[in-house]
Amino acid sequence: MLDHGIILTEAGYLVAAEDTLRRAMEADPRDARVSYFLGVTQHAMNKTAAARATFERFLSLAPSRYQRQIRDAQERLATLH
Repeated sequence: MLDHGIILTEAGYLVAAEDTLRRAMEADPRDARVSYFLGVTQHAMNKTAAARATFERFLSLAPSRYQRQIRDAQERLATLH
């Protein structure tokens, strides 16, 4: 489901991507990658509050090996009002 959600986001099908990624999060709530890509999707949808909460969740779960995604999430959080 994660891969499908990423593809939907990249193709611009943001509503479908958000739904797919939410279901992926329900299926595996400890997978930090899902939170990251859901946050990216919500950010693209201008869902500021949802994106902020999702990126914060990602940052609380992400292992240090996800440095690129961690940095990106922190930068996106800084732009959310």
